[in-house]
Amino acid sequence: MKQKRFYSYALATSLLISSFGGLVNVSAATYQDAEEVKAQEHVSIMKMDASASDLFKFSTKSQSKWIPVYPQADGILEIGANVSVYDKDKNAVATILDTEDQQVFVPNVKKGEVYYLKLADQIKDEFVATICVKKDNVTPLQTNILYTQSGQDKNIYQEFKTDKRSSQSIYLKPSNYSNKNVTFYLQKKEKGVWKTITNRMIAVANDHKRVTFDTGLKKGEYRLVSNAATGQIYQIALQNQPVSNKYQTKKAKAQTIKKGKTVRNIYTTSEKAARWYKVKATKKQSIKISTNNNSGKLEVSIYKKGRKKVLKKLSFKGEQSKTYRVKKGTYYVKTAKSGAKMNGEYTIRCK
Repeated sequence: MKQKRFYSYALATSLLISSFGGLVNVSAATYQDAEEVKAQEHVSIMKMDASASDLFKFSTKSQSKWIPVYPQADGILEIGANVSVYDKDKNAVATILDTEDQQVFVPNVKKGEVYYLKLADQIKDEFVATICVKKDNVTPLQTNILYTQSGQDKNIYQEFKTDKRSSQSIYLKPSNYSNKNVTFYLQKKEKGVWKTITNRMIAVANDHKRVTFDTGLKKGEYRLVSNAATGQIYQIALQNQPVSNKYQTKKAKAQTIKKGKTVRNIYTTSEKAARWYKVKATKKQSIKISTNNNSGKLEVSIYKKGRKKVLKKLSFKGEQSKTYRVKKGTYYVKTAKSGAKMNGEYTIRCK
């Protein structure tokens, strides 16, 4: 199955900024030492410009200094370095550390407030850090954008649309691995009512890995429902890939899969009919089936031409791959969903 990947960025002595054009290295020497910070608002990391308004240099001149930070909007203050943060009275503020990238977050900051960064007494190597305010509770969500969301001990509802029948990949990663898990699921708007169409999923914080799940969606209005405890920050991204609705529901018209080729399709919650595929093996070869289902199961039956009895039955739940070896001959592969809410992506490859 094709791996879908979303990029986060890491900050250390130099800064790597993630953008659609690739990674750009920014030299710390370009920027003046920060005496104060005006933290600008951004919806997404991936939409940030690598400009002096977001990048601040700290060197030996910054040692032991209190650097004031002025949020320019309400939201999540993000600081691209593992530093201590203080309020207007210079009392320590509880921050949330991104375990992987080592930046810190302060949720629920307000425009007009002031915070302080207390720099170390000794700074051996100068560094550049992004400091900005991330917009929280963004809706609607767009594809190919990495959002930052704060946990609020309640459901967060973020809407999005699909214009075509598609495979919808949803990426969700808790930032602090020692903090609480994040639960999430999808709902679809039907006749003005939001109906749950997927199982409840869990992004486990201490798994130290990103969570991506795929669903098969038809054209329509949807929303992501997520929930995390206060004290957790998590990232969200959507990736949408339209999928043709061309498939065969009768054995006599089964779609042929040639050796070395792969067919890919999805099931949406409203699609019920089984699909048929044909494989002509000129010698021993393999049929590999892979799935990424959010709910229910995909049942696969393999038949040999001229026989009514099933040669092999395979069942798939979640993200799985199974391979079945066949001898020379013609075979039929039947896919069928199990469970009314079953939805997701599958591929069949002959090799």
